[in-house]
This record gives sequence, C-alpha cells and structure tokens, in this order.
Amino acid sequence: MPTTTESVMALRREELRRRVQSLPDEIKAWQERTTTDLDMEAHFSQLAAIAVMLGAFNQQQIDLLEKMNPAGDAAAFEVGAYSLVGSIIRSQRVWNFFRSKLDLRFSPAFKDILWVADTVAWDCYRPVVEEAANQGILNRNELREPPLTYLTAEFSPATWVRGSRPNDGRNYDLGTTVGIRRT
Repeated sequence: MPTTTESVMALRREELRRRVQSLPDEIKAWQERTTTDLDMEAHFSQLAAIAVMLGAFNQQQIDLLEKMNPAGDAAAFEVGAYSLVGSIIRSQRVWNFFRSKLDLRFSPAFKDILWVADTVAWDCYRPVVEEAANQGILNRNELREPPLTYLTAEFSPATWVRGSRPNDGRNYDLGTTVGIRRT
C-alpha cells in the first residue's frame, strides 16, 4: 500500500502529539514524588511553580498542534511542525535546567549537602517574606516558593535569582516569554 502525503503528515502529527504530552506527564510524576517522598516534600511549591511555567509552553504547543491539519496544505503543515518542534525543544531545555537541579537530590554524594542548603535557604527566605506580608509589603497569596538551591563549580551551593540568567557554566535558553521567536 503506497503512503500518501496525508498519511505521512498524520503520523508526524501523532508523533508530535506524543512529544507534547510527554513533558506534562513527567512533571506530574515529579509532582507526585513531592507527596510520597519525604525528602522531596520541600520542593512541592517549587514543582508547582515549574508546572505553571511549563504549562504555558504546553498550552502553546497544544494550540500549534491543533492547527496542524494532515488533510490541509502540506507547506502550512510543515511550518506548524517546525514551530511546534522549536517550542518543544525550548520547553525541554527549561525543564532540563530544573530537573538537573532536582535530580541531584537523589545522588548519595550530594543529597545531604543539598538538604542542608535547601534548609538554610528556606530558613533565610521564610522569615523575610512572612515579615513582608505582616507589614503589608506583600500579599500573603502572592508569596513565592522558596529558592531552589543547586551545586556549582564554586565553593558552595547556589541559587538562581529570579529574573536573572543562571550562571553555572552552561548556556541556557530559558528566555523571558514562551512565545516563539524565529531567527
């Protein structure tokens, strides 16, 4: 049976649908870990925030996927596929940044160090934001999750300051928006 362009595009769309769904499935598994693994409970709010950010990517990907019509124009389909793959790559890069930091908590060599760093970060962060809420500087419902600490080549654990780019020797393309940029 010869393959038609439409059947090939339908297969490609299905492949992309699976790729779009894989990241939310992985994030959900990590979130479930924070409810079943005592050492991961401290990262519940961090994973919730990561899920919101990556959910924006996912919604964009779903929207792009819905516009891909295998029975339609092949050129338009390929442009949509190209845009979708670009968004998938960007969202995976963002997730890879956080996953690598979270994954270290399962390494016997780093688990205790990071547990202490997370505890110190929380103990420094919590009183400040709670006092800011008490003083009316922040609304209690606007309090953010504590910083996620990680190891760098420096002499101590580190955390990434919100709104800045991480500086751990890698080149991250985290961007400031989830919009697609073509260069």
